[in-house]
Amino acid sequence: MPQIIEKSELDVLCERIITGNDRIIFTHCGKQFVLLSMEEFQFFEALEDHYDNELADAALAEMQEREEKPIPYEQIRKDLGLE
Repeated sequence: MPQIIEKSELDVLCERIITGNDRIIFTHCGKQFVLLSMEEFQFFEALEDHYDNELADAALAEMQEREEKPIPYEQIRKDLGLE
């Protein structure tokens, strides 16, 4: 049975996020979710992008160290039967 959250309750939660830098964690259908400020969301997105870039740089460095050549995107699609 879905629980209805009144606007006033949502306002209180949003105020906690804005003024207290809180993160509100809740569960829906057995999955956890979080409410956080857009500023924090953007920070986590930038952090993830930075981490992804570090992984890509490490993969490229390893490929160069092994003197391997990259596989063209078109070849990967063909090998996977996507063309």
